Amino acid sequence: MATRCTIESIKKRPACLDVHQNPHHYWRPTALTRDENIRRLNLASECCAFNHKELMMPAPHPQLYPWEKDFLSHPPLRDIRDIASADNSKVVLVNDSSTFRLGDIINIQVVLFNGRGERIRIGGTSVRVWLVTDSLKAAIAADVTDNLDGTYLASCPLPWSGSVKVKATIAHHRELFRTNLYVKCANWASVRKVDNLANYPMTKAEEELVLLTERFVYIKQG
Repeated sequence: MATRCTIESIKKRPACLDVHQNPHHYWRPTALTRDENIRRLNLASECCAFNHKELMMPAPHPQLYPWEKDFLSHPPLRDIRDIASADNSKVVLVNDSSTFRLGDIINIQVVLFNGRGERIRIGGTSVRVWLVTDSLKAAIAADVTDNLDGTYLASCPLPWSGSVKVKATIAHHRELFRTNLYVKCANWASVRKVDNLANYPMTKAEEELVLLTERFVYIKQG
C-alpha cells in the first residue's frame, strides 16, 4: 500500500496541518517521555515534516534527550537486510481462544525479524495494528506497546460481531529515527552529540531506508 505526502493529503488531515503550523511541538519539543516523543515523531514523518527544511532547521532544545542518545549510540545502518522485515516478522494471537464476544479484549503479539530471518531484540521501530471487518468495511486501531525487545503487544476491544481480520504494519524503522536524528543534529553546532556517532553523510543503506518511508509494508499473520 503506497502512501505519499502531498499538499492535498496534508490538507485533509487536521493533525498534519498542526504539525506544519507548530513544528516545534513535534520535532524535539520538550522533555516528554520516550513513547510520547516517538508518537510525535511518527506523526511528523507521516506529514512530511522530516523532508521540510524550514521546519527541521532550528534546534528547539540544545541538549540530546536520553532516548535520543540511545538511538544515536547505535552504529549506522550498513546493510538494508538488518532492518525489520515484514515478510519475516510474525503476528500471533495471544488470547487462548480465537472466538470472542462483543467487547472482549483481543491481544496480539508482533515479533520482528530482520531481512536475514534473525530475531530483532531491540525496540524503537514503529509498529501499527488494526482490526478489520470486510462486511462493514470498517477498521479500528489497536493500542500498541513497545516491549523494547523486538516484540510489540497490541490490544483492542472487539467492536463488531462476525469475522474480523488483524492487520499489522511496520510504519517506521528504528534505523530511520536514528538516521533522521543524526542528519539533523550533525547540522546543529548547538546540539551536544554523543562521542561515537557515525561519519556524515549517510550510508547507502540509510539512503535506501529513507526511500522506504513513503510506503507501508504489511506483516503477514501467522
